[in-house]
Amino acid sequence: MLACDPDVVLSLPDIPFTSAPHSQKRITKSIERTAAWLANLLQPLPHDDDDTPDSSPPPRLNVFLHMAGGTIPAARKAFSSAIQEPL
Repeated sequence: MLACDPDVVLSLPDIPFTSAPHSQKRITKSIERTAAWLANLLQPLPHDDDDTPDSSPPPRLNVFLHMAGGTIPAARKAFSSAIQEPL
């Protein structure tokens, strides 16, 4: 990702491809996996921390994230709460 220097990065979601309705366990796993993949993507990026004045700032990512939870309002609320916590 850093080698390509993209303008935008898409965080992969875990979307169930089985027919609906999905079980509570499947929805919970989907939300947890999507949040974990986002946390992995947002880990501190490697940066050369030398003290030279011309060192560039650390790279910044513009990340698009698919809203997990499907059409279930409670699941979407749980996912939005999960991504607001420190990852």
